[in-house]
Amino acid sequence: MNLKKNLYKIKGFSLIELILTLVIAGILGAILFTLTSSHPLNSVQPLILLKKEATLINAMETVNAKYRNKLKTGYLDLDSFKNEINIIVKQIDPKINTSSYYILFDNNHQEIKDLISKRILKVELKKDDLIIVNIFTK
Repeated sequence: MNLKKNLYKIKGFSLIELILTLVIAGILGAILFTLTSSHPLNSVQPLILLKKEATLINAMETVNAKYRNKLKTGYLDLDSFKNEINIIVKQIDPKINTSSYYILFDNNHQEIKDLISKRILKVELKKDDLIIVNIFTK
């Protein structure tokens, strides 16, 4: 009888308490892992994207300023301006890809390439997966 009383007096954790503790620790560990492993990486992505956007916008604004200056002085020649665009953009960021070509619109309002009249110049600046487009006219 004395042995039975001594067994009941032994303090410790039951199997259910141990399992619940492990489950709670696992859930907290998963939450902590999720917050520390993905959150800092995800918070950096918008900043990188914003920097790329700012670089593209800065490059296009510089091209726009050159265009406005040529319009103001009366020396606008779209052919020479088209050739200058790549030089202007590469001075800002050599990683920006430029594409400039003449366009016009058909009767269905669809854009087509123009090799004759050369009145509308379409300029595309691209960096990684971002593209900014502008149209210049005579």
